[in-house]
Formats: sequence, structure tokens, C-alpha cells
Amino acid sequence: MAFRIQPITSAANPGFKQALLLAEKSRERRKTGLAVVEGFKEIRLALAAGCSLQSLWFCSRFTAVETLESWGLFQESQAVFDLDAALFSRLAYRDDTENAVAVVEAPNLDLSAFHPRKKSLLIVEGVEKPGNLGAIFRSGDASGLGGIIVCDPAADLLHPNVIRASLGCVFRVPAAVCAAEAALEWLNAEGYQLVTTYMDANGSWTDTPLTGPVAVALGTEATGLTEIWKDRAKANLRIPMLGEIDSLNVSTAAAIILYEMLRQQEGTRPA
Repeated sequence: MAFRIQPITSAANPGFKQALLLAEKSRERRKTGLAVVEGFKEIRLALAAGCSLQSLWFCSRFTAVETLESWGLFQESQAVFDLDAALFSRLAYRDDTENAVAVVEAPNLDLSAFHPRKKSLLIVEGVEKPGNLGAIFRSGDASGLGGIIVCDPAADLLHPNVIRASLGCVFRVPAAVCAAEAALEWLNAEGYQLVTTYMDANGSWTDTPLTGPVAVALGTEATGLTEIWKDRAKANLRIPMLGEIDSLNVSTAAAIILYEMLRQQEGTRPA
């Protein structure tokens, strides 16, 4: 092992204090360009996406060094800290099992750096709950989506709960964060067909074409998409609601649409 593992027992340690701030404060993440990632699989996905690992935090009471090595979580340039159980419980959501927390360099989420892996996109506007946003990324990865544009989010894309709910898929699915107008301009310049999801839509979710360069936009359960999208859309689809409730959880709606998009792109759309 080419590096030394430093034991930490004091909450006054500067590195620990910064890691805690990064976990708790979005403004600290924005200021430093760093993010906190918890979990072996999540950290490995961040590394695979090219995020450099700044520091690794674990508790040897629960996690052996050999376990960290087996997951490939050690890099030559990183600092490695062994926290006592009380400190680890403050930093980690899962604090009493095999686990680790990493501070990584955040990915570039500027629209100018957005490179979808194929011409199928999801746009989500104003999503408030980190768990919903994370679940959308998990479904996006599972369905082979080309990328996700997050417009005017109320939830920080690199919030630890987003990363956790996505199982690290925020690092796997190409993503950008921007204002709605900027997204619309980019879609037009790149030749995408925009499909919106308003409650008063007449288009069936299974009959609306979702092949070719296409981007489907969803809003929040409470208010839906803002009006800026409506006049720019080539089509407007609706998922049928047959009960008393008039809307689905946004992550559930996204999953339904993503798999319909996949079905059509695989050539199984009915004539």
C-alpha cells in the first residue's frame, strides 16, 4: 500500500469538517466543485465516470481495508481516513455496516459539456425531492437513455440523497443542469423533437412517436411543466389516470415513459 491511512478521532479535524459541510450544504459543493459519495458501488461508478477521488473515509470497526481494496477504491493521490464510529455515524447515512464515503471532484454539468450517449433525452423541470431525482437517473440508466437535462431544479443534483437514490447512476447517465430557456435553445440547435407531458394532453403515451432525436419533458406532480415548453413542443402526451388521483410520482411517470421510448426504439411499436 503506497499511502498511509490516518486515524481520525476528533470532529475538529479540518478534512472531516469539510467533508461534513459538503454532505450537508449545497453551497459548499458549488463553491468547491466537490461532492460526497457514499457506498462502494456508488464510489466506483463515480471513479469510472472520471471523477477524481480526493479523500476516502471509512470506519475500520465495520469495514476492513481489504474490502476497500477489493472494490478498487484506493488511488495513489488520495487521502484515506479511518474515522471512529461516532464520527463515521455523522458523515455516513449507513453508519453501522460495511461502507465508505468519498469526496470526489464533481462532474461538469454545464450544458456546453453535455454529450448524450444517444439521441434520446429526458428533461425534468423543477424537481424538488432528491429521492425522486435520483430514482429518475436510476431508471434512465436501466433503460439505456441517452441523457438527462435537469432544468431549474429545486434539488441539487449532487445532493447525497440524489446520489444514494440513483445508486450512483448520476455519474453514469450524461447530464446537464440549466435554465429552461437554455435547454430549449440547445434542443432546437441540435435538432431534437420536443415532447411534453401536460395533464390536458390528448396524445396517447403509446401512440406518440418517441423515436429519432427526441426529448421528453416532465414537470413536478404539483404544478407540471411551466408554460414555456408548450408552444415549442412537437407533441404532447398523457399517461392515463383511471382513479381518483390525477398525477403520478414524477419518477414513476419518468420510468413509464422511458420504457415506452425504449420499446419504440427497439422497433416494437404497434402500427
